[in-house]
Amino acid sequence: MGTDTPTLVDDFLSKDVRRVMHATWEVFHTRDPKVLEPLAAKLSAIDKATDDLALGGALMPNGKNLSHALDRIALFGKGGCLCAAYTGHLLYEPAKEEAYGHARIAEVIPVFFKGRPDRPKRICECTDCGRRFTVEEGEYHYTWWKWTATH
Repeated sequence: MGTDTPTLVDDFLSKDVRRVMHATWEVFHTRDPKVLEPLAAKLSAIDKATDDLALGGALMPNGKNLSHALDRIALFGKGGCLCAAYTGHLLYEPAKEEAYGHARIAEVIPVFFKGRPDRPKRICECTDCGRRFTVEEGEYHYTWWKWTATH
């Protein structure tokens, strides 16, 4: 790759909403230190560059997603396990986290509401540190997942 290939740092600093949101979602989906280290090194500049952007978002403000991505970068920069971010956002789908290799679904617990089957709870385990979470699934205008640390 040439040096003219844009990086996620460049995307965050660009002030281009499309590029910033691309970088935001990349941060959500990675635990790769090669991706996160340059972002952690430039976190202050990224925070300033994105502070006043109008990011839109119909059902959930995209600014909330950006803020969470910046929190993940800060968590990485402090040496924390990124599974700690699960409790701070509703868009971490257990099946996708398992597919990324970040978590393992250890147990699926059937749930019944008024005698009828409902969305099951899941017990998920971080593949990096072993922390376990109870994950509840719900839906309003979109499907969401609430992660609660169990130990």
